[in-house]
Amino acid sequence: FILTSGPHHARPRDVILKAKGGRIDGRIEIQETGLRFEKMKLDTGRSRATVDFFIGFVDDFWLTIDQGSIDLAEISPLVGIPISGRANVDLRIGDTYSDVALHAAYSIENFEFGEMPLGRIHVGQADLEKGGIAVRFHQIRGSKGATDYRVSDLLLDFEEAFELTASGTFDRFTLADVRQMLRLEDEPGIEDVEAV
Repeated sequence: FILTSGPHHARPRDVILKAKGGRIDGRIEIQETGLRFEKMKLDTGRSRATVDFFIGFVDDFWLTIDQGSIDLAEISPLVGIPISGRANVDLRIGDTYSDVALHAAYSIENFEFGEMPLGRIHVGQADLEKGGIAVRFHQIRGSKGATDYRVSDLLLDFEEAFELTASGTFDRFTLADVRQMLRLEDEPGIEDVEAV
């Protein structure tokens, strides 16, 4: 399965999401208004999810994933950024092609985004913005080692070039954890600091 930002036949492909093979069991119904895929059980061996979705013949489109367990390495890279970890996710996408909305609630174990090991994301939410070319992550609560952090707002914007903006707080941190998250552990610096 490949999701691209342009037509399927365009080369080179501008890949947004690519999932490798697996097994899908479920029911497909051809309706007057589109194709309905019900209780599709997805199993790749490392990821499992139950998916319901509708592909309309005009403008209708929606997809839901309930209690999905996803190995993020199987869908990496995401918009060119390597990701890894095990995610538990509930996802809603829809209602039309022309105005796609996305909302997700998730948690992720051993999360890596790009080259940054971010640890455990205990809880977070995500929504599409700017007509689907930006994703806002919010209400993130995570931990890495002895460091606890919250990200109230993180925007990935792909409108022009990739842009990331974020704001958050550390509830408790060690400099060693923060340096590791930012891949600065081999850089010369001050002695380790702990703060609460």
